[in-house]
Amino acid sequence: MNKITLFGVVQGVGMRPFIYTLAQKLELVGFVRNTQAALEIVLPAHKTESFLNTLKKGLPPLALVEKIIISPYDKTLRFNGFRILESKNHSLNLLSQIPKDLGVCKDCLHEIRDKNSPYFHYAFNSCAKCGARYSLLNALPYDRENSTLKPFKLCKFCVSVYKDAHNKRFHIQGISCKKCGIALNYKRFKNDDALLECAKDIQK
Repeated sequence: MNKITLFGVVQGVGMRPFIYTLAQKLELVGFVRNTQAALEIVLPAHKTESFLNTLKKGLPPLALVEKIIISPYDKTLRFNGFRILESKNHSLNLLSQIPKDLGVCKDCLHEIRDKNSPYFHYAFNSCAKCGARYSLLNALPYDRENSTLKPFKLCKFCVSVYKDAHNKRFHIQGISCKKCGIALNYKRFKNDDALLECAKDIQK
């Protein structure tokens, strides 16, 4: 087995679910997990080259791999198939990068405007391609427990999409909905008619 360590913008940009999906297609055995400095992948040594070639051709749009280190992995895996494991903590590396906040993508914006969507009028809708990253993060690795969303436990619906490998929110740490997410309240004050009209235009 080999351990592949990726440095750069590799956390908070959908890399773990992307690698999991790729590993399933290639029928690999191993795992992927965040470390405090990077992203760690373990897979069969003879599959390393083909995996990396495929990886480089289809990285998530917001990901940036700046350095790759390949080393032997001698520990025995106690499971079959490929998994996303819990993050591993160790000393912070200067090569680590924090992902930036991202504007709402077209798909999520459509959901916000769709009356039949669970995200209807939910201002903090997000997915692998968009949403807050940097402003939510308290520490690395990029996991929900290390973000300001820690107190907001996922509802049953959000848990289901988080676990769905075919969903755009698969294993995305910053997701939430109206039932389990951040409440946004608006209170009118005197002489704020202009602001109210602007809000109505944005809502359209």
